Amino acid sequence: MVAMVNIKHTSLSSARQRPPGPARGFPGHHLFAWRRHPLDFLLTMAQQYGDIVTLPLGRQPVILLNHPDFIRQVLVSEHTRFAGAQMLPAGCRRWEGVQLTNADAELMVREAAAMAQSWQQGVVVDVAQAMATLSLRIAGRTLFATDLTPDLPLIQRSLDDLITLGDPLGISLFVRASPRRWRRARAHLDALVSRLPAAPQAQKTPLGATLDDAAIQTQALSLLLAAYEAPANALTWTWYLLAQHPQVWSRLRLELAQVLGDRLPTAEDLPRLRFTAMVLAEATRLYPPVWLSSRQALQAHQIGGYALPAGTTLLLSPWVMHRDPRYFTEPLAFWPERWQAESDTHTLPYFPCGNEAHVGMGASLVRRTGILLLATLAQRWHLRLPSGHATTLQPGLTLRPRHGLPMIPTPAEVTP
Repeated sequence: MVAMVNIKHTSLSSARQRPPGPARGFPGHHLFAWRRHPLDFLLTMAQQYGDIVTLPLGRQPVILLNHPDFIRQVLVSEHTRFAGAQMLPAGCRRWEGVQLTNADAELMVREAAAMAQSWQQGVVVDVAQAMATLSLRIAGRTLFATDLTPDLPLIQRSLDDLITLGDPLGISLFVRASPRRWRRARAHLDALVSRLPAAPQAQKTPLGATLDDAAIQTQALSLLLAAYEAPANALTWTWYLLAQHPQVWSRLRLELAQVLGDRLPTAEDLPRLRFTAMVLAEATRLYPPVWLSSRQALQAHQIGGYALPAGTTLLLSPWVMHRDPRYFTEPLAFWPERWQAESDTHTLPYFPCGNEAHVGMGASLVRRTGILLLATLAQRWHLRLPSGHATTLQPGLTLRPRHGLPMIPTPAEVTP
């Protein structure tokens, strides 16, 4: 990982027409660097050129924004001037308006307990796969009142293709390894969603406007995609980090023992599982479910004192912002205690789902779902990484571990 240091803040009074950025170099030079290592590329650009950077990635202007004021302008105060073009603009935000009922909480815990029952001590589990399967089963029942089990392999394979082969920029710069495979996955999912019972959350826009049938189907697919990916992603990286930080694990287990004892968690336990919530918040800071989102300027606009033409693509990266030492002390450290004050999860430098700038993980269903599932599984199992295992990142529409995440279950114990 590249640490964020010496980041410059572009003056708001600047009169220049073009934000700073690297020279174009030979054709495709920066695009090649982006495709090979997009996470390092964005961190390096922010480190070298500041809070607003011109990226020479294509014919249309592409601008990376790295300051809360600019992100607030795009996502909150002037959001109607910009459009999002991604299938998964924000994994958490697609859950907006979905209420966690006691019945839903019981279902989630029951599914997680059944998964915990199926694991065996010392037998390797692909945690990324397991968390995805758990999330998909829960999504089917809670959002669509449907058991997706019969179609689970096809749905999961199609969703995985959509995520890993999708375009995180939304501007066709991310070359898919197999466009035909991506289109086939989308067709399978469209056919599936058309057969599902209508989800109430898919029938309205965030502003409450009723949609037509085609738009409802697109919303439903986006909702399914988000419900599948965001909780699974958050839990996968949480297990990965807990395996490397035994002190954090011990404190988590102690809280579960004190709050729950031997019983399973319920929705009423959520306010008391404070450290569990802090662990999830910190995991999604280091590994945000949506590591990059994009917006397109619908008209000529000014940001940071720079005049940006209509059609400019603006990139907002939680991966970059969450590693900025101006906003997070020791940004590469896994330190859940930084979230001791719950209001901190509502600040703009922390937007793990790409555009949830004014809500934060503290109010999202993803967070509450994650707490219940993590608490249920961690009551029974501690997961450790196999000796010598090296995890690499796979940045597609979301941030996943490449080749899954093999881990070994061992019985959980409380360390005073």
